[in-house]
Amino acid sequence: MTSPTSKLADLPKKTKESVIEPQDGEALKVLFAVDRSSAPALLNSFVGLSRPPCALTHATEIASVGMEVLRDTHDVFVIDGRTDLSGFASLFTERGTNLLRRVVLVAVDSSAPAWSLPHGAVRIPVDEVTVDTLESILELALERTAFARDLAQAQARYGHTALSCSDGLWFWDVRRDVCDFSDRWRKLLGLPAGGGGASINEWLERVHPDDIEGLRANLDAHLEGLSPGHIFEHRIRHRNGRWRWVVTRAIAERNDMGQVTEVAGSLTDITRRKSSESLLQTDATTGLASRMWLMESLGEAIEALRRVPHPEFVLLFLNVDGFKVVNESIGLDSGDRILSQLGERLLGNVSSNHLVCRYGGDEFAILMRGDATVQDAEELSAIIQDGLNRPFVIDGQEVFTSVSAGVTSSAIGYERPSEVLRDVGIALTEAKRNRRGGCVVFRPDMRKQAMTALRLQTELRQAVDRDELEVYYQPIINLSTSVMSGFEALVRWRHPVRGIVMPDEFVTVAEDTGLIVPIGKMVLDRACCQLAVWLERYPSPDPLAISVNLSTAQVVSSNIVEDVSSALKKSKIPAHCLKLEITESMLIEDTEDAKKVLGKLRALGVRLLIDDFGTGYSSLTYLHEFPASGLKIDKSFIDMLGKTERPGAIVPTIISLAHTLSLDVVAEGVETPEQRDLLRSLSCDEAQGFLFSPPLEHQEATLAVANRHDQYSATMPHTAAPNDGTVRRYRR
Repeated sequence: MTSPTSKLADLPKKTKESVIEPQDGEALKVLFAVDRSSAPALLNSFVGLSRPPCALTHATEIASVGMEVLRDTHDVFVIDGRTDLSGFASLFTERGTNLLRRVVLVAVDSSAPAWSLPHGAVRIPVDEVTVDTLESILELALERTAFARDLAQAQARYGHTALSCSDGLWFWDVRRDVCDFSDRWRKLLGLPAGGGGASINEWLERVHPDDIEGLRANLDAHLEGLSPGHIFEHRIRHRNGRWRWVVTRAIAERNDMGQVTEVAGSLTDITRRKSSESLLQTDATTGLASRMWLMESLGEAIEALRRVPHPEFVLLFLNVDGFKVVNESIGLDSGDRILSQLGERLLGNVSSNHLVCRYGGDEFAILMRGDATVQDAEELSAIIQDGLNRPFVIDGQEVFTSVSAGVTSSAIGYERPSEVLRDVGIALTEAKRNRRGGCVVFRPDMRKQAMTALRLQTELRQAVDRDELEVYYQPIINLSTSVMSGFEALVRWRHPVRGIVMPDEFVTVAEDTGLIVPIGKMVLDRACCQLAVWLERYPSPDPLAISVNLSTAQVVSSNIVEDVSSALKKSKIPAHCLKLEITESMLIEDTEDAKKVLGKLRALGVRLLIDDFGTGYSSLTYLHEFPASGLKIDKSFIDMLGKTERPGAIVPTIISLAHTLSLDVVAEGVETPEQRDLLRSLSCDEAQGFLFSPPLEHQEATLAVANRHDQYSATMPHTAAPNDGTVRRYRR
């Protein structure tokens, strides 16, 4: 059992002293109401105390004790345990509470009756008392009294705050699944005050059926760590049966394992504001119907289908591609003018029985009624897209844009407007993921895919926190010497259940959630540090290089230059040994900003490579404008090597173009000796692929570096190594 003194040793010194010495080290005033002859050891122990020091007063009559309590001049009362204190208990406590005003120590021996003590009083066994034990007992008693007093004050402050606050407050103990709702919360809903702990369902069961799904999703997203807080507007049933509009806010408290233990929140009545909003059915920027109008119209359409199976409806949901870049380029006001012009074009493309609305931001929706079909929506999307070939003219400047679209129809069988918007949003997300200007029709299996993606997001966040992501290294071979010249750093996810998960499964999710930035930084730091180890352990006249992929999110982030500079300083590798790979689509989408960032990176001394060359826009302009050191030919073009038809001429053309511009060329995805030999005959500089080696974990990669070192040692002075470039994964 842990002793009282060991507990005190763990206390911060400042707290301990503030409890024991409440008046700058002055002695505690102790009223000693125990007969000297019956407890001499106890008295001597008090006299011997040095911490805390005590000033003793002697009183033997219990009536005298009562008077001294009323005078409020003593800190500690030591009372004979043979005295019945039940008639005096209230003297020692705060009025109307069980909170001790002073420390009460009751000296008892084996013959003393078991009287009831004031709440919080401490029994002292007279026969066992020493100076040390008395000091420990007194310190703990003082600490407990001070803590109880502070707790009572905090509870009182909370009570006053809750009473004065216009919002209703609630507290959810997740582990016990018990909710406490403040009196103000209950009053807002017309419920009686009090009632003690309740289930969270006391709130959720009152939420409007059309709002409960969105509320649960929003709250769950916060509990799963996908959002910094919970905030959601919804309707809730008052005791009188009417619906009130409220907004709930909440923040979850988590333990060291990241598990939610408690949730604290508030509820605010916004019925008056919502009543005002209902008068504003028109979007101020575009003049189109507002989101609220769309929600009401969807609700009416769903309700009409419950009565009559026709007419059905189709919802076409549109999102302007890359509108953030447009706003940043020409300004928010000009961006709003583009949205206004787009609204006019949409109205010009639909019949009068269709509802066109601005859903919010750069999102628009067209509710097609009158037995419209999915095919009608796809055709309308194509018409709208064709119309966007005509630029928007803002202050004499032409601006081109496109829209991606999602489609769903009442044939799915919807019960609420929120379900329609959920599914059309899933379709839109798929359209934007596929390509700009695309249109995707929702299928029920997409919902399952979306849920799978959501679970993957959650697991990936946990994987980042748990350090489950690893760096693998794929060798890059110098085709002229057949010697390994470096590695490409590739990320792998060592899933605790599924094992190694390839990046194809999670990189898109990482990009959508922003996790690609911390993941990319992790790969950059580890790759540079690993290269530093290899360069020091296996020196050679031709040092290894490491290639690291940069995502678009990393390039546009404000910290990428600092991150690369930090990785170089921490690892101390030569800057020219670091190659950063960027996709050509990134260069086209954000040309000016990318050019500035890449220029700063190039100034650090690193080399820049254009990855997946030929799969994007393949513009010759940016090859000249950007400070690139080389390019990588995508595997899809390597697969065409040796074919007699026109595609077979693409690789030779790319290599010739790159060398004309003094760019190095790396071929990706080389799998056959024939491909290697053709690339070598075309003077391709480097290659990588399963012909040479798959990506290796760091220990196997280290063996490959050791083999390379042996090759150099065996062929000095430097000549072509006598092998085919295949990396030996094991030295001996």
